[in-house]
Amino acid sequence: MNHKIVLRPYQKECLEKIQEHFRDYDRQIIQLPTGAGKTVVFLSYIASRPGKALIVCPTVDLVDQVKETAEKFSNATIFCKGLRRKWREADITISTAAVLNYKSSQEFLKKQKFETIIFDEAHKAQCKTYLNFLEMIDYPFKLLGCTATPERLDRKPLLDVFDELTYTKNIIELIHGGFLCDMEAHKIKTGIKLDHLKVRSGEFIPTELKKLETPARNKIIIDTYKQNCQDKKTLVFCLSINHSENIASMLRQEGVKAEAIHGKLGAIQRRLILKRFKSGQTKVLTNCQLLTEGFDEPSIEAILIARPTKSKALYCQMIGRGLRINPNKELCYLYELGDNSHNICSFNVAAGQEPDFVFEYKKGTRLTELSEDLNKLTLDDVEVVKEKINLFEGDRDCQHKGNQINVFKTKFYTYPPTEYQKQKLKELNIEDRFVDTFLEAAFLIWKHNAMIEYGIN
Repeated sequence: MNHKIVLRPYQKECLEKIQEHFRDYDRQIIQLPTGAGKTVVFLSYIASRPGKALIVCPTVDLVDQVKETAEKFSNATIFCKGLRRKWREADITISTAAVLNYKSSQEFLKKQKFETIIFDEAHKAQCKTYLNFLEMIDYPFKLLGCTATPERLDRKPLLDVFDELTYTKNIIELIHGGFLCDMEAHKIKTGIKLDHLKVRSGEFIPTELKKLETPARNKIIIDTYKQNCQDKKTLVFCLSINHSENIASMLRQEGVKAEAIHGKLGAIQRRLILKRFKSGQTKVLTNCQLLTEGFDEPSIEAILIARPTKSKALYCQMIGRGLRINPNKELCYLYELGDNSHNICSFNVAAGQEPDFVFEYKKGTRLTELSEDLNKLTLDDVEVVKEKINLFEGDRDCQHKGNQINVFKTKFYTYPPTEYQKQKLKELNIEDRFVDTFLEAAFLIWKHNAMIEYGIN
């Protein structure tokens, strides 16, 4: 191990949890927010283990980033598999997930007898590519999943793959610890309705998003940049590749040094664009979804979200690009286009809420302030809390149609608890096998917090 790499306290704690769990079990997943240093954690674990390791990443760009960190971190031999590169043996093998579909890859990897297998961006692991690969491996190994966002839109449980979520930290904790910077949010209302857009697997279909590109909406994006971000290094998330190119072109017409980056560009061209952005030669970088994973640039000062999403994972990945700390950077500024629709992600999601949570935050609200506001129970006194607890714990089979409990039961009792809720219940020593629904889990967590805050026995 390279002794110049010093783990932050929570990274060291996470590493210890990983090692402790693997003494008795073979699979686990950890959750750390974007910018928290997941790569350093799993490379630390690899360095502490004998034998070979395989790291699987979803994209070529992420493979390159992990390789760059690994070379600084360890003296181990490293091999990165590309589509045109022949397999060769190494201490650490880094590969894209797509390569795992090839028979030649499967045959080679099966012979390697990896002691450790890492799935980076592990929220993608509930798909055939990953599952088929795991079924193929017929020797013992330790499987570690690492993700910033362990929830999936299709609600497929990641614990079916990784067995247990053993460590988690949220954005707010790391901001308070000084490991991420705070974010100040501004919602830019467009007045555009999204109800006509088709959805698949809980998210807008990409071809449907293209329908939102209009001259009027594009003008809002350009005006938002000109009015707020002229002096800030800015990352813009767009509706499509064409949209990202159009926005970059419109900004250049305004005299702004802007470039678009996307997967249709060659790897060398993408690296040169990122290099210019890093140096400050390029002030604005537009993209569709390329930079939601595996892109680390601490100098980003503003994020402009010009595309709606229903995915908590995608939303947190987007804002996470601006949360890394950097000298002389106190805040990152978020400007999100607020198209009219229910159940789309907004800044509330970053504070731990669900996409359908309705709360109009004030312009200029910081993430730490929003989190504090949303966690406060706006109740008159302790007796009101007691009454609410007694009401909810009363007759859940009440047939009175006007009772609000029936409304909750009808709408929410069909949704299972999220993995976050299961982890929280575990921390509270509540057995989640007795908790069947999202609402039951939410109430038990709320009840626990309320009883502590108001001293209710």
